[in-house]
Formats: sequence, structure tokens, C-alpha cells
Amino acid sequence: MKHCITLFLTVFILAGSALAASAADVANFSDIKGHWAETSITKWAERGVIQGSNGKFRPNDNVTRAELAVILNRLLKYPDQTENTFSDFDEKAWYWQAVNNLSAVGAFYITGSSFNGNETITRQEAAHIIAISFGIHSHKTSGKTIKDAKQVDTWAIGYVNGMFTYGYVKGDPDGNFRPHSMITRAEITSILDNMAAVMIDKPGTYSGYYTDNTAILITSRMSRSKTTSRKKAQGCMYFFLLLWGTGL
Repeated sequence: MKHCITLFLTVFILAGSALAASAADVANFSDIKGHWAETSITKWAERGVIQGSNGKFRPNDNVTRAELAVILNRLLKYPDQTENTFSDFDEKAWYWQAVNNLSAVGAFYITGSSFNGNETITRQEAAHIIAISFGIHSHKTSGKTIKDAKQVDTWAIGYVNGMFTYGYVKGDPDGNFRPHSMITRAEITSILDNMAAVMIDKPGTYSGYYTDNTAILITSRMSRSKTTSRKKAQGCMYFFLLLWGTGL
């Protein structure tokens, strides 16, 4: 059975919040009309989390390691790091800040000193990175049948299980996860939709009705401090608030 929580809160965010791009700038992608992820793409583009180029979003293109880092950094607004820990790019790279911010929390599985930002990312890599970024713990089992679970690498399986447990990722109609297939830009937006019910980055009063395991993101870059609370409400539902210097 699905449970839910009704949220009503008033949020005051200190000056300095990163405001999203205007809807007029992002709502006219010429290549998403009728696409299965059109609603998710429009939603997160309007929040400034994802972007296109030349009037297109390219929903079926594969996502690179650098692109995923930038998307997650826009969403979660991690504190900016001042040192680069990789040897294959410098501060001139468009993804420099995001990669180092995400790496500081251990989101990327790295061997050696190269990040390889232009490499496309697999579904198991994406599950691993997103799970750690959102604070999803490794799980021994998924609670659901993943027919090709044995194909998932050992360093990723616990986080893939966690993402399946909460329904953030799902298998294909045949019950396979396809861990080594590349993940697309549209699929990333769908995962964000499954995980985050609402993103709050400006003052206002918010109310809504949210289902199990969706996150409410309250963000501001005003502070370097981070507080993450994850608790069980009424014995039935997990939710968490990511508070980045909101003054709450």
C-alpha cells in the first residue's frame, strides 16, 4: 500500500539563492513534444536543473560523466570545493566545479587520477552516483526481482538495490536492469522525477501531497553547511529535507 504525507510550509531563504531559468527560455525544445519524458524534461528545465542547446534537448542522447555531475550539482547545490583532485582537466573545464563538488562526497567510483568526463555513463554508474548524492544507503537486496542482477558489478549492486527498493529506478518490461547499457538524458530526468517531489529555491508558501520516498529539496547556496534529515513519519513513509543554509 502506498502512503503519503501532506506538506504545508512557509520558507524564507536568505539572499543569494540560485534562481531557476525562466520558463520562456526552456519550454520550447523542438525535439521533446510527444516524448515519453516530455513532462519531466519541461519540469526540470524550468527549474534550471537540465539544459539543452540550440533549441533542442536531445532526450535520447547518452549522458556523459561530466553532464551528470553538473545536473546533480545544480539540483543539490553542494558546497563549492576549491581544489581539483583530477589530472585530466583544470579549472577552465565547464564541469570543473560540479565534478569536484560531487567527488568530495564520494559520488563517483574512481580508479586512478583521471575523471574521463566525456565518457558516457552506464545505468549502474548512474544509479551508484545518484544514490550516493541523495544519501541512499547500499542495500543487500532490492526487494524486487532484477533478472540480470548478476550482471551488476559488485561496487554498484548495493546502490542499484537501494534505488530499486524505493522505486527510483525500474527494470525494462522483461524485468532486466541492463546495468551496462548507457543511460539517456530522458532517463535521468525520469529518475529525478521519481526522487524529488518539489524543489524549493525561493521564498514562498508551499503545500502538496507527496507519495512514499519522494524528496523535498530546499536549497540555497548562502551557507556552506549541510543538514540532511531522513526520518520515518507515522511509521510508514520515508522522506528527507536537504537544507543548505535556508535559515530554517
